[in-house]
Amino acid sequence: MGHMGKMVSRLKRLYNEVYEKRVSPVPLGVFRIVYGISVLIEVLNLIYFKQLFFDPVPFIQSHPFPITAILVFWAITVLLITVGYKVKVSAVFNFVFSVVFLG
Repeated sequence: MGHMGKMVSRLKRLYNEVYEKRVSPVPLGVFRIVYGISVLIEVLNLIYFKQLFFDPVPFIQSHPFPITAILVFWAITVLLITVGYKVKVSAVFNFVFSVVFLG
């Protein structure tokens, strides 16, 4: 075996050590729940203060777009992440909402 063969076998062994290793899912679940709760609090704050954030003139001229419905949909998405239902799809929606609303 040459130098390349040793390097390939070393990379295969490293890959197996990192990606084939069994680990507990509990830390990831706890992170998902804590992250979901913190983002949900942020979204609920956005819903509560939506007139200050999204209206052209707060409390006088309202936003022409139904922003409350979108924020409620975002809150539902975060709840789905928190409870662990359809996490991948919910995470994509959460990412899009985060980029759009939080910049």
